[in-house]
Amino acid sequence: MAGEQPAYRRVADQLRRLILSGELAEGIRLPSLREIAAQHGVAVSIATRALDVLRADGLVMARPGAGTYVRRFERIVRSSPGRPASGYWGAGTAIQDHDTGPRARAVT
Repeated sequence: MAGEQPAYRRVADQLRRLILSGELAEGIRLPSLREIAAQHGVAVSIATRALDVLRADGLVMARPGAGTYVRRFERIVRSSPGRPASGYWGAGTAIQDHDTGPRARAVT
């Protein structure tokens, strides 16, 4: 069927919609690969590829031995006019702090 998305993309898109809508909230453990495969009527290898896509997009993270969890970040909004302000340049403040504010830069 020409133009049809691969099965792993369809599964990834459905899970992405659930994550972005908040139905699968940050910190929630996703179902196992077998459960995802059964829910979507696909092979486990397809479910694995779908989670790989979401992991590459930064929406989920795998915790070895514990499962895959939803991970969601706030969008960083760049504010170029304020970045070169004298309060940041030469004041010992990292330029990234203007964009991220109090948000931690470390990824856990």
